Amino acid sequence: MQTGQVFGSGKVRKLFGSAITPDGLVNYLPTIISDLPQKYIITGDPGTGKSTLLDKVVQQAVCKGFDVEAYYCPLSPDKIEHVVIPGLEIALTTSIDPHLYSDTRNARITNMNECRIEKIVNKRADEALESKQVFETLLEKAVAFINKAKSVNDLVETYYVPNINFGEIQTLFDNTLKRVLAHSTK
Repeated sequence: MQTGQVFGSGKVRKLFGSAITPDGLVNYLPTIISDLPQKYIITGDPGTGKSTLLDKVVQQAVCKGFDVEAYYCPLSPDKIEHVVIPGLEIALTTSIDPHLYSDTRNARITNMNECRIEKIVNKRADEALESKQVFETLLEKAVAFINKAKSVNDLVETYYVPNINFGEIQTLFDNTLKRVLAHSTK
């Protein structure tokens, strides 16, 4: 335990390190973890326990008093994909489609597929392949729809933005802020 830390006092900062945008998938992982001296890359097929492992790391780090940055999946916002423990200069990241992380410098790789029972996996191989194909098709469609929505939004903005009185909005903001601050000092 680091000096000055109280057992169990760690905090979790919940973030997203990637996004689905009108231009496709965006991943900021290299910016988030590339400079950390210790990296653990966790690979493996869906259902092999990658997110469960990261969740347990977060729980233990917080229990030991470390602050944690937990990066969640934009497709499944309850699922942790990446963890940074700044106080230990450690990052743990999953590397799976559609968010691959390929910088293996100073990294240890753990393949969760080594923990699975092949007999069970082989039984469900056709279902897994079909699910992967459906996922890829739906993700492609989702990006196309987000792109179309952005185009429509951009067009609509050309109509109303020129008619907005931004000075009046700033005045309204300033007056509201004054009123809130006046109540908070009483």
